[in-house]
Amino acid sequence: MFVTPPLGDWTLAVSAALFPPDRIETFAKPLVQELSGHFRDAQYFCTHKDAKLHAWARAQKGKFVRGYARDERSTPTVWSEGPQTKTERALGFRFTDAPGAPPAPPHPEDVAIVDESCVFKLAALWSVDPSALDEHFAEPVAGLIGEFPLAKA
Repeated sequence: MFVTPPLGDWTLAVSAALFPPDRIETFAKPLVQELSGHFRDAQYFCTHKDAKLHAWARAQKGKFVRGYARDERSTPTVWSEGPQTKTERALGFRFTDAPGAPPAPPHPEDVAIVDESCVFKLAALWSVDPSALDEHFAEPVAGLIGEFPLAKA
């Protein structure tokens, strides 16, 4: 795992070990809840073009707020928990295949298909866009490298 130096109010942790080993909700939800109990706000973003998985989760002050995952290999929405956020709606995300979702809009072009770009756009609005790290670090900086404890389980 690589942990960045602080980026304003945020610190990023990046690792293949953070890719969900099985069901994303049983991995991401307890992770963000635990971290948000210590750091107030914790977010999880996952995108993998080859695996066709795109996901995010957020918890604040130890309480789970929102989780969503789309797996293009199976049923598109594999996880949708918590109410859709204002930010998701502002980005045009319409999860018409999620349980309890409103019906699809009359014009299919009004629905954003969740892909990697959606994950980065949401990350940028919630906290930090990890695809734009070069903008934050003009010069090379040192981060931390270590093992993710859940990866051993």
